[in-house]
Amino acid sequence: WEMSDGLSINRGAHNFSMGFNFRHYTSYTSGFSSGSYRFDGTTTGTSIADFLLGYSSSGFIWRDCSDCEKNGGFLNFIYRGFAPYFQDEWKASRRLTVTMGVRYDYNFHPLEEQNHQGWWDEARGGGIITSDKTIFDRHLEGDVLTYAGGRTYGTVPRNVFAPRLGLAFRPFDNNKTVIRAGAGIFYDQAEVKEQATSFSYPGGGYTGYTAKPADGIYVDLSQTFPPLPPASPASVANGTLGFLWIQPAKRLNPYVEQWTFSIERELASNTKFEINYLGSHGLHLLGRENINQPYAYDSSHPLTVLERTPYPRAGLVMNHLWDHYSHYNAMNVKVERSVNDMTLLAGYTWAKNMDVKSAPAGVAGDSAGWVGAMDPHNYRRDYARASYDATHRFVASMVYEVPVGRGKRLMGSTGKAANLVLGGWQVNGIVTYQTGFPFSVNASDPGGVNQTFGNRANVSSDPTQGFDKSISKWFNTSVFSQPSIDIPGQSGFGNSGRNLVEAPGISNFDLSAFKNIRLTERLRWQIRFEAFNAFNHAQFGYPDASVNSPTFGVISRARPGRIIQYGTKLIW
Repeated sequence: WEMSDGLSINRGAHNFSMGFNFRHYTSYTSGFSSGSYRFDGTTTGTSIADFLLGYSSSGFIWRDCSDCEKNGGFLNFIYRGFAPYFQDEWKASRRLTVTMGVRYDYNFHPLEEQNHQGWWDEARGGGIITSDKTIFDRHLEGDVLTYAGGRTYGTVPRNVFAPRLGLAFRPFDNNKTVIRAGAGIFYDQAEVKEQATSFSYPGGGYTGYTAKPADGIYVDLSQTFPPLPPASPASVANGTLGFLWIQPAKRLNPYVEQWTFSIERELASNTKFEINYLGSHGLHLLGRENINQPYAYDSSHPLTVLERTPYPRAGLVMNHLWDHYSHYNAMNVKVERSVNDMTLLAGYTWAKNMDVKSAPAGVAGDSAGWVGAMDPHNYRRDYARASYDATHRFVASMVYEVPVGRGKRLMGSTGKAANLVLGGWQVNGIVTYQTGFPFSVNASDPGGVNQTFGNRANVSSDPTQGFDKSISKWFNTSVFSQPSIDIPGQSGFGNSGRNLVEAPGISNFDLSAFKNIRLTERLRWQIRFEAFNAFNHAQFGYPDASVNSPTFGVISRARPGRIIQYGTKLIW
């Protein structure tokens, strides 16, 4: 549900606008389920036979899912936001326009319809603060579970003012040059999404069963699932109780500070040139982190894994902290020319994009995978080129209407039959050059001691030097190695940076020819001949980035080669 209103007032050189926006919406996510069985032939060798006989290879049941039937197995989060704004567009002079404004982006604390929310509690050695009073009453009051005292807990940001300032200036009377500059703060809303207790105790913790026929262990449906007692303090003390997708008590709204400066110039009556600078700084970005990951092993102060674990009573604790950041700086150049029957457009970007992570949750394609930063206790070591950073990118496009046929410069009075063959042709082309995206070189975390779900390799020197680059060795693999294990059970982090090596770039040409045949005044028939990657240039994929792989550094795949497509359209 959305409600908004706006008011504009003109007073001399000022154009005032003001208003507000109110949002109320719900977000459904799959949450609890009653459990499941798996049949894969473990007992008889045939999946369907296992199913008919009632022997499952595995199964699980959710612990104390008391509201599964009531809420249909879904979580329904309710969001509300209120945003008033004010803006003044001031014609300071005939050549200068100044735009000033401010917006207040306030988002209320999200609520879950059945109060299935949980927050991580740093006090008392870790635990959960829950907004579900019924769960609290049935479980470990005062031990690992604390009641929030209501439907919400913690705080939401109130200092969420978003100012804007823009300038447009014409320095000369001929109006062929425009200088623009602007800056502003732009907020996004921090949704809970993964941050419910749908996969965590006490709202949705589960116990699994696995069949081992060789040991005489079966999951027999005739016995169904045995009743499950609630988790005991002993299980918590032993670190067997994990907390997945818990939200922090202090919520922060992500926002970006953005600034631009551009000069636009008309070089001729049909040619326009533009150069601009764009910068941005993202703050309070979502970071998915295992905050109970053991601290890195220090040989000068050797400690056991348990001693290096922040909350030894708990297992995996997947929290979502709004503490990551990014920086982007770019120069863009654009030239546009339209003359006679041809339009040309060319753009070049020189940019650098830096961040701590490059995906909504985990770090896409990086060593730590879905968990996020390799070392949540020092996520700044992951600050590097973004996974989608391209230093150089050039794109040029051309549209040329062949000046032949009825009404054109050549053979303008040709007959219908000749015009049907020779007239109405259009030739198009797009050329793209781009440097490659960066990627990390991965290693192993033996035994999962670091709980990184991945690790980065050690590096001893510059991986771009001292070798002959080819698809068989895209980077100098000899400078990378698996991090050593100082003593059994103590694995170290790799010293190589995130996104250290660059993948192959793009060099691509797309060509096409269109034939337009006018059937009536409003109806046109178009026949299309298109070639993507027209010159069949090899566009290589990423190399193998695992230091322990036998094909380490080898590129074994490529993007599709030349694709030729024929098509037709009716346009009216």
